[in-house]
Amino acid sequence: MEVEFLTPMLGKYRREPYEIKKLHINAQGLRFLNFLQYYTIKIKDDNIEVTVPEPSVFVLHKFIISQRRKKRAKAERDIDAARILGEFLLDINSQKEKMENIFKDIPKKWQKKVLKGVKGNSEKLYDFLV
Repeated sequence: MEVEFLTPMLGKYRREPYEIKKLHINAQGLRFLNFLQYYTIKIKDDNIEVTVPEPSVFVLHKFIISQRRKKRAKAERDIDAARILGEFLLDINSQKEKMENIFKDIPKKWQKKVLKGVKGNSEKLYDFLV
């Protein structure tokens, strides 16, 4: 098992990880990570509870970060995951409503990034979001 520590990257870009001295760890800063932290759900299985991003937020986030990827293969995997899950969620009324509300709630700049990522990759999602 590999554990990777992540933290939101705010402000100026920095390549090196953030050192968290009290825990003796380094955490990699990532843009838009705070978006995933704002909208979460709890999943419980065998008495283990895990907090994960809302599925709709995961989809929107993947469309944003796919455009920032330097490696085309990773960007394509992000787009595929977002498209498949996003189109599936549109068939579930409660998830469709969540996606709409979350999309409307994010900053206009982020909305434009999402739409740029969706356009040409999912007509169904694009038509829903515009």
